[in-house]
Amino acid sequence: EHIAYMESVAKRGGLPSSEPSAKLGILNERFCVGPGTCPEKYQGRREQDLFFPENVYPEDCDRELIEKCERLYDQMTAASRRVLRALARCVDAEDAYFCPEAAHQCSNMQVANYPSQVESGDDDADALRPMRVKAHADSGTVTLLIRQASTEQQSKGGLWIQTKDGEWSRVASLPEGYILVNIGNLLTRWTNGKFQSTKHMVTNPETGPGTRRVSIAYFQKPDPDALIRPVGDGEAKIRARDLMRVGILDRLINEEGMTNEEARHEYHRIIKSSYLSERGDGT
Repeated sequence: EHIAYMESVAKRGGLPSSEPSAKLGILNERFCVGPGTCPEKYQGRREQDLFFPENVYPEDCDRELIEKCERLYDQMTAASRRVLRALARCVDAEDAYFCPEAAHQCSNMQVANYPSQVESGDDDADALRPMRVKAHADSGTVTLLIRQASTEQQSKGGLWIQTKDGEWSRVASLPEGYILVNIGNLLTRWTNGKFQSTKHMVTNPETGPGTRRVSIAYFQKPDPDALIRPVGDGEAKIRARDLMRVGILDRLINEEGMTNEEARHEYHRIIKSSYLSERGDGT
């Protein structure tokens, strides 16, 4: 579904007509592509809406683009399995260790556009402009990221990762055709911390035309009911759904009775606590 994050700042202008979203002050907009069909075992259950929703495209999206998106989703699914097989070998596990019930995976692919940003005429408002993507770690196993190289060649802004020392380092642009692989929280748990998830963010560019950023991110997520048995532990202690953002929020709201806002705060507290604990920086 198309989701636009609006920035409420007036006095816009100076942008080419090819970027209508920028003229509206939209910071980022995206739509997601998922499996498209729900496995039979989840049909008619709450899990269908949570993990296997219908694909909803922008109203003006033509059939050719839809077919290309769905084809790319299938290709990214195949690529992610190859990556997970390689990572399994790195920890002396069976090839399919991180791909249980592969046919029931609930991965999603996000096509994102970050329009150019322009000065509003209000320096205070410009200084308070929200970041394109705040610092976070992904909740799945691995994320495969395709970045349009021509939109990454900027002196300011773009993708940054947090190093082991807590410093932020900019991620260099890759040539066309290359895919960036990022480790998510679920794989950190699955490998007993041998692979660490990476905190990252997307910072704002300099204001002005030509600072648009385009990316496609594939978030690999296993069957929601897959039992996560940490490598070398031998005992499955938790289901994949209980480590995924949508699963955690569903539990907090529908089982523990939290409001949406309370659940969001609690989710971030849980993730932050887990993130620090897995690095030995907290409890």
